Amino acid sequence: MNTQKKSLSSKGQYLLFIGVFIVPTFLLFGLFTLYPMVKGMYISLFDWTGSASNMKFVGLDNYRKLFEDAIIPRTIYHDYFLVFWKVIFIMLIAIFFAVGCVYHWCHDIGCIPDYDRYYQ
Repeated sequence: MNTQKKSLSSKGQYLLFIGVFIVPTFLLFGLFTLYPMVKGMYISLFDWTGSASNMKFVGLDNYRKLFEDAIIPRTIYHDYFLVFWKVIFIMLIAIFFAVGCVYHWCHDIGCIPDYDRYYQ
């Protein structure tokens, strides 16, 4: 009886990795990101209240009305303003925690000297 474990070849490991990690990622991305985006763009071509069963095709007329509205440039500015500051704030918090984690990790393994012990 052969008791040796059979290992996967490198091509088999590669295909297993794709099957286990990459394929579900793309499926979930398509299901929860791409499909709603395409469906929303399709619905935007219609005059529809959202609850009525009849949808009247108006083409790009909704977009023409959107860009003719005076408040839209302000809302776009506010949206990008908030996104910019949100990214800056999140990056500062991430850097703070990263520096703290690296400091404690390096302190634990001895790559940063314990200044309290040397300078008392």
